[in-house]
Amino acid sequence: MSSFLEKLLTGDDSATMMLIAQAVKSQMPLADAIRLGVEDRAQSPGAFEKSLLRFADRLEKGEDPKLAVTQVGLPKPVVGMFEMALNNPDFAATFEELARLEAGRSAAVHRLVLAFAYPVFLCCVMLLFLLLFMIFVAPGFAATFDDFGVKLPWLTATVLRMSHLCTTGTLLIAGIVFFAILAVARRLLFPRFWYLFPLFGGIGRKFCMCRMLRQMACLVSQNVPLPEALEQCGKTMRNAAYRRDCRDAAESARKGMSFTEIVLRYDWLFPVWLGPMVNAVESDGDLARTLRRAAETAEQQKEGSLLFIQSMSMPMFVVTMFGGGGIVTLSMFMPIITLITELTSNSKK
Repeated sequence: MSSFLEKLLTGDDSATMMLIAQAVKSQMPLADAIRLGVEDRAQSPGAFEKSLLRFADRLEKGEDPKLAVTQVGLPKPVVGMFEMALNNPDFAATFEELARLEAGRSAAVHRLVLAFAYPVFLCCVMLLFLLLFMIFVAPGFAATFDDFGVKLPWLTATVLRMSHLCTTGTLLIAGIVFFAILAVARRLLFPRFWYLFPLFGGIGRKFCMCRMLRQMACLVSQNVPLPEALEQCGKTMRNAAYRRDCRDAAESARKGMSFTEIVLRYDWLFPVWLGPMVNAVESDGDLARTLRRAAETAEQQKEGSLLFIQSMSMPMFVVTMFGGGGIVTLSMFMPIITLITELTSNSKK
């Protein structure tokens, strides 16, 4: 979490990668381009910048770049980006395309963070007030209702049970257990966990599909064989399930499966509507153009989903805030109204 906040405040690693790509595009040696890219953070370099500097030092010593990039501690997707570019004849163009894809992904993530930062902050404040109410205020209501022998509605009884869980610490323990199970499921048992969430999971899948289509178009245009192209794309993926799917797709291509069959079989990597499009192409040049057009269509769909989620952030917060606060308020006032009604009827008698 601290590294994520640091990136939001100081800038994302994709900006450094873009600077390196532009420097390489200007015919600058890779080691000098790396030092230029990290120059802005040279005074207080982070772990990512230190790894890049170690890579530059090894390049200046004459080491094999393909071997050195795997030994300096860079993140796996970044290592995959360098390996993909180094394995292709046009290093500058390939690395620039990969850096542009990474910058686009970071920009989209920042848009989501900015869209939900204010609503999430207000929701956290609201939850804090609700927690304080459950711990310090609701028990007093429960004691009052017990003294007067008021029959509690089911909504009030539910809120008071939650208050009891908060005061005894049971809810805290349950929350810790829940998040522990969530972390294990996400990392070990179910790598596609986040991609099954409503709305956000769809955005994540679109990110991966756009990246696959752009990278495949770049590699196919450079006449990279299909199995190698799929394998290289897998190394740049951030999710373990996507990396495994790319390796499986590469093995299928080596066994003679056509690209159309791979597209239809691995629907997590490619959109289903791509199959009929690639089935009609006759050359690698046509396939590269088809993949670029498909990437543009997928990016338009991703942009539409991003705009929808951004527009829904504040209404979702309003519904959550007024729904939660209204339920708690109503649950506390319902027995009071019943109590007042009973006292009034008793006084008339």
